[in-house]
Amino acid sequence: SYVKLIIGEADKTTIQVPDLFGLTPSEARDVLHGMNLQVQMFFDEAPQGDSAAYKVCRQEPPYSPITIPVNSGSIIDVYLSKTPCERDSTLLQFETP
Repeated sequence: SYVKLIIGEADKTTIQVPDLFGLTPSEARDVLHGMNLQVQMFFDEAPQGDSAAYKVCRQEPPYSPITIPVNSGSIIDVYLSKTPCERDSTLLQFETP
């Protein structure tokens, strides 16, 4: 196990949680880092070689149009799988057309 220490000045900026479903690990990392968010990745099985075969199946906090924004620098947990997964449609039920 390890400890990740992030040192910096507190930022009061809030950010809407992005929708990462279906992205590869590198795509999800790029999106989150571009929004000044941290990422913690969990694979359903340890990647052997290229992790591009994995896709985001779930994230915490979840994406939803009504999700409360998170603070800049917050950690988003991303769960990845090689097995295709379905989006949890209950989180999107409040989306407006």
